[in-house]
Formats: sequence, C-alpha cells, structure tokens
Amino acid sequence: MADSFNIPPSIAKFFAQYDSSGKNKGEIDTLLEFSKLGGYLNGEYVQGTRYKDLSASEQSKIQQLYNSVKDKFSKMLNNPDSLPEITDENIEKYIDEEKDLYNVLYPTEDQEKLLSKIQNAMYQYLIDNGAILDELTPDNCNFGYIYERIKKRKQMAETGEKSLRLIETPYDNKKLEKSVQNYLKENNINEVKSDTTDLGNGKFDKIATQQTNTCWALAGINSLLSTEKGKELLETNLYYDKETGVFAIHLQEAEENGLHDGIYIVTPEEIAKESAGLAEGEGDVTAYLIAIEKYFEEVRNNPELQEKMESKNSSVNKMEEGNYNFRFFEILTGGQCSQYSYFDNFQVTEGITNGEGVSFNYETIYDMAKNKNGAIVLTIGNHAISVIGAKDGKLLIQESNNDEAFKDEVYDKQEDHAIFEQTDSINGAPTYTLAKENYNYIRATSFIKW
Repeated sequence: MADSFNIPPSIAKFFAQYDSSGKNKGEIDTLLEFSKLGGYLNGEYVQGTRYKDLSASEQSKIQQLYNSVKDKFSKMLNNPDSLPEITDENIEKYIDEEKDLYNVLYPTEDQEKLLSKIQNAMYQYLIDNGAILDELTPDNCNFGYIYERIKKRKQMAETGEKSLRLIETPYDNKKLEKSVQNYLKENNINEVKSDTTDLGNGKFDKIATQQTNTCWALAGINSLLSTEKGKELLETNLYYDKETGVFAIHLQEAEENGLHDGIYIVTPEEIAKESAGLAEGEGDVTAYLIAIEKYFEEVRNNPELQEKMESKNSSVNKMEEGNYNFRFFEILTGGQCSQYSYFDNFQVTEGITNGEGVSFNYETIYDMAKNKNGAIVLTIGNHAISVIGAKDGKLLIQESNNDEAFKDEVYDKQEDHAIFEQTDSINGAPTYTLAKENYNYIRATSFIKW
C-alpha cells in the first residue's frame, strides 16, 4: 500500500484533503480514498475539478491510477489476515486507537501502517453495516462520528418497526375505556357539564387552530387527519365517553417511559379551560394537547426522566412555549424522527418509517403526499405547516393559524415573490400551494411513512 503515484495536479487537492495520515504524501492507501477515486471517475464528487472537466490525458492518468491499485485492494480484502477483525464488540476500541494514531504529530512507519490497517478495516465494517459513501466525505472522515450515526440508524430502525406496528395495529381501546370508567367511578361523575365550547366527540370533525405556539403539534395532527390511516391512528389512541365527555388519550412515548401505560384522562372542564389557549375549534385536538402537556409536566417533575429525554434531544417544554416540529409524531408512536434542515442538496434522513433512510427531495415529498402513504410536516421560518395532499405538481398546504396572516403578513413574500399561493379551501380551511421552485425555502421536515 505504500506505492507512490503521480496524481494529476487538478485532483491533488482532493487527496490532500482526504489523506489518512493528514499529509499530502501522494499515495492511496485506504479503502476510502480508493472508493472516492472510483466515485470521482464516475463524476460523482466535486473536489477541485470534476472528472469530466479534465483533459483526456488526465482522465487516462486517473484511470491508470485506479486500475493499478484495484488489484492491491482486492488482494487485501481477500486476505483475512491483512486487516484487524472489527466487530460490534470491539469497534469502539479501534475508534479510540485510530484517533490516537491520527493525532500523532510524527508517526513512525509502523504506526502509519497500523493506522492504515485500522482505517481500512473500519471503513469496511461501516460500509457493511449501512454507512453510505456520501457520509464518508473528505470533510467528514471521522469514523467515530459515522459509527454513532450508524448506531442511531439501527436504533431508529428498531423504534421505526415498533411505530409501524402501532400504526398497523389499532391500540386496544378497552384499556382506555377501562381507565375512563375507573376515573368516573373514583370521582363519582355520571353526567357531562354543558359548555358552549366544542368539547369534542372523538371524531375530529375539523382542523384545529392555535392561539399560542402549538403549531408543531397541530401540524402533526392536521397532517395525520389528511389521510384515512392517520385519522384512524389518532382515533384508536383515544377513547371518548359520550355520557360524560371524558377522554382517555394514549401516548406511546409516555408508555415506553413507564408512565401508567401512557394513558391520560382529560375532562370537559379542562378542554373548556384550554380551548382558547392551547388550541381552539376542535375539542378532540385540544384533548390531545392537554394529554401531552400532562405528560410533559410529569417528565419535568422527574429529573432522571427529564435528563433522559434531553439527552435524546426530545424537548418537554410547556406546550405554549413551542417545541420541535417532529415531536408530535414521536410522542404519539414512540418512534424517533429526525429533521434535516435546508434541502439544497439530495440528502438522506431517518424518521418513523421502516428503518431505512428516506431521500428527501421534492419528488419524494410529493409522491408521499399524493399517494397518502404518510404524514408530513414542513417548517418554514419557525412555523410548522401541514402537507395535506398534492395536485398538479404542487404540494397542498394548510397551517394552524387559519387566518390571512400566513398569506399576507408572514410567509407570502420573500425576495419579492410569493412562496405560497392560496387555492380553494379544503374542509373549510384555507389551503395554499407550494411549488417545487419554492421548496428551498422550507427549513425542515418530519414525517411518518407507512
């Protein structure tokens, strides 16, 4: 692996940026460098100059370079004694060793050889365990970081599978009904107190609007309500007692945190009190938000549990203080959902899906919305909005403010052109379209895909 090659000056910067020992030694001695060279030959990477822009002689030189080291790496991989055996049990030890060797200012020849062997073995391990080449870039050759991402991806696959089972298998409503009946008996309640507020009926008749900063939760709910499966998911995790108006709401994340099977009782009095605070216009939605606030309060009163949630980057702020746009899906299903900001490039993110990465470009979002095989929340500025469908190449958008502020004051014009265009109302709520050319204004996304 120590052979030197005459690398054309136009791509010397490429290898100088991605050199296993941090020195521009003009050698290719790691699998990562070799695979990047293969990608470079296919015009996939921009480092200095694209392959297609090189002169014919330079292209020939790169091809010769690739062919000359191909056999060397093939022999190395076919020789089990040439590389250390890295497993789930020992990789962290090798990551630490690789870090120590990399930081040696003047490594010996033996240390450099050992470093190359460890890096080659770790590269092979990471690729075999789901790393993608776009993660292993010249600006991000931190194997430890990539390993942490792979671990997270595996965890998300597990929680994603749990979430999908919850979506596919309706929650046992008998547990919720029993909880309500126990509550009514303990509190000697046998009739509902009348109120002019919409106290809900367990059916989600219309979308809810916000008075505070609950757009993150309302966007999740309203996007689910745009699909039959999403609506069923909300309704099967809820029980409504017709005689008294008392709700029982099931939150899977709370159950997994060991909080009384994740079941929360919400009374008509609580809904009436919060109807002009957390949300208004739909009592069933308000009931969900009250249940979440009760869950958050329990976590905040439990330092150990709060620390656990914060370490997962799972906010448990008060509802009206705002929250992360993906949290409603997590709370409802117990899955993990990550957001990716600024979709200028083709990227991969994880979410509540089958555990596989989803490449989020406009076409992916459009297809999911059109086929109703998922629920999608987008964020523009600091405001979460619901994707409720797709038509004529444009996304159909609704938002929880449900007034003209969205169109006329806040998000209608940036850089002297309209981002959203108002279209015919759907289900009595103002609806807007988002065209592909304006998608780059979207800051983040979250989703459940089934």
